[in-house]
Amino acid sequence: MNLTRKDITSAYNKIKRIARKSFDKKKYNDSLAKISIAAKLAYYINFIYTDVELENMLNDISKNIIPKPADFISVENRYVFVDSFGNSKVLALQYLKALISWDVEILYILESYSKIEESKEIRELLNTYSRGTILVVDPELETAEKIKLIFNRISDYKPFKILLHITPWDVIATTVMYAFNNVTRYQINMTDHAFWLGSGCIDYTIEFRSYGCTVSLEKRNIDKNHILVQPFYPIIKNDVFQGFPVELNKDNVIIFSGGTYYKIFGENDLFFLILKRILEENPSAVILFAGMGNGRNRLENFISSNRLEKRMMLLGERKDINEVFRNCDIYLNTYPFGGGLMSQYAAYNAKPILALTKANAFNNDLEDIVFSNSDKKQQICFTNVEDLLQETKRLVNDREYRVYKGQQLKEGIISPEQFSSNLYRLMDTGVNLFPIEKKSINFMAFQDWYLDIHNKYSNKIGYVIYVNFRMLAFLYFPKISFKYFPSLLKLIRNKIGI
Repeated sequence: MNLTRKDITSAYNKIKRIARKSFDKKKYNDSLAKISIAAKLAYYINFIYTDVELENMLNDISKNIIPKPADFISVENRYVFVDSFGNSKVLALQYLKALISWDVEILYILESYSKIEESKEIRELLNTYSRGTILVVDPELETAEKIKLIFNRISDYKPFKILLHITPWDVIATTVMYAFNNVTRYQINMTDHAFWLGSGCIDYTIEFRSYGCTVSLEKRNIDKNHILVQPFYPIIKNDVFQGFPVELNKDNVIIFSGGTYYKIFGENDLFFLILKRILEENPSAVILFAGMGNGRNRLENFISSNRLEKRMMLLGERKDINEVFRNCDIYLNTYPFGGGLMSQYAAYNAKPILALTKANAFNNDLEDIVFSNSDKKQQICFTNVEDLLQETKRLVNDREYRVYKGQQLKEGIISPEQFSSNLYRLMDTGVNLFPIEKKSINFMAFQDWYLDIHNKYSNKIGYVIYVNFRMLAFLYFPKISFKYFPSLLKLIRNKIGI
């Protein structure tokens, strides 16, 4: 029993109606919770990229929770950074380090106390900076109280500019931002391929590649003059290398790949076929895969059924990811969904990249991400499997070519200093240093892929519906509920040990 687009949009619209009813009854916390659920559903499938009705509802709720919008004279060189991720895996450190390099005042707001441990590196950075202040929002407060607290704290601070580094379903920061028409607000768009809340309460979106610029232009209806381009660089940590499996020897050419497991599912398991052919056609190659999330068992079954135990090994989630890249020879990007940050680690460590993509599927367009510092872009992505395998063979067997290709990539990555100076110019003048190249995107194919993932490999949609609606889920969303009930029941039984 597969879900269709109609099933998803029907559930989405029903959740919006419930949110509206709660708003009409002045139950703002409940209304915000339902808006957040609707946003997650849209984010999982990407059948839309913004929703004016949800934005209007957030604006209406903001006016009710915060009756008087912000009214103060901003203090120059004073910035607010609102963060709902609270970790160094996204882009907080890159942006905060840039702000620090400008010697400006910073108020960092961590929305979720549950991220307090993950945010250790960020907090340590700001605690050693004399002009930095940290606010961690009290987890015991209800949503509306958190909104008031953040609004009051920002109003007292009187910032010059506000940067948002938030999840696509963040109803707290977006509701707060609707009350700040007197300050320039920037959305750091990390999830440029997907739906997110907030397109109605920002002045600028900061994109990292032309793909996101195109989505914002065509699907979020953001004016070109309000789209800024800011490529990023990887944060490099000096972790201790945890090593590779003992089965490897000095003659092996190590091909590394990795990411969340769902990124390699779909397209009739084409990525699995590529893995098998690479190993069959290159006797000296071994493949190491670092993964996280659901789906490891599928990869384990693939390895055992093809008797590849000595040629392909799973590393699990690696905290020393830069050291993994430093010690491999080639990086193989995931497919059908690639990894931008992983490709940057590969480039930083001068490791050549192998990547497959489809025409018009520019979410895998790595050239934009890796060659941000060079006008001499080289081909990384192949649209034909045979071409990809031919390049693999050359890279495995020709060490000089491998080193040359890796060095080209390293020179293409933007430096922290360039990141800082470009960001300063962007926020000062609103003029892009990097061009916006409009892409031709097959949005429908992208949507189909997400639907396939959630029909076959993920129970996230069912989990979100069950957690928030409990037994009412069967009444409101019967098809979704019955589809995911067996896998969720198994999950619960495993957790409680029965």
